[in-house]
Amino acid sequence: MNFFSLDSKLYKIMTPVAEWMLLNFCWILGSLPLLTIGAASTAMYTLMGRRLRGEGSGTIVPFFKAWWSNLKVSSLFWLAQVFITLSLGMFFFLPLPGLLKAAAGILLVLVTLVLSSIYPQIARYRNRPFVYLRNAVILLVLRPHWLLLNFLVILSPLIVFLLMPMEFLRFGFIWIVMGFSVLFNLSARLMRRVLQPLEALSQ
Repeated sequence: MNFFSLDSKLYKIMTPVAEWMLLNFCWILGSLPLLTIGAASTAMYTLMGRRLRGEGSGTIVPFFKAWWSNLKVSSLFWLAQVFITLSLGMFFFLPLPGLLKAAAGILLVLVTLVLSSIYPQIARYRNRPFVYLRNAVILLVLRPHWLLLNFLVILSPLIVFLLMPMEFLRFGFIWIVMGFSVLFNLSARLMRRVLQPLEALSQ
């Protein structure tokens, strides 16, 4: 059997792996200014969603096309997320009562859950920013457990780093090679289920 033929099992396995590696590089490149992490994440969700639906082909050109077309709205929400995170995060470094810090922590988690569900929406639908935000709040009410699970998936690199810093650094090359693509693939699968209630609302 020719392992390098188009019908071989090795080729069928290596093709998606190569695509994930390429997408990983595109996401890192698209996130380099840091201010464009939202746009890069939206582009990643766009391509992962197409893969799950069996639509489209190509990697680099479709990625940066999605990056550019969603740059403005994705960056708007990303900057808002950074601002809110930094603002609420300051509460933990100020001499404030523990109850106030706990309230700030809960609010930070809720805001993060809401905003993290917006990028998959942008990748799937065309709406006004207010509609994305409204739908994100609806999702938080209807499916908070799925949003929390998705949040833990996205946050898993930080969790691993805090729990096992040496192991994280030892295998840090995985994130450069394919780690982010794997996380976005898992997240896209979760968000595909989460976004189901919005199909009627986003027409």
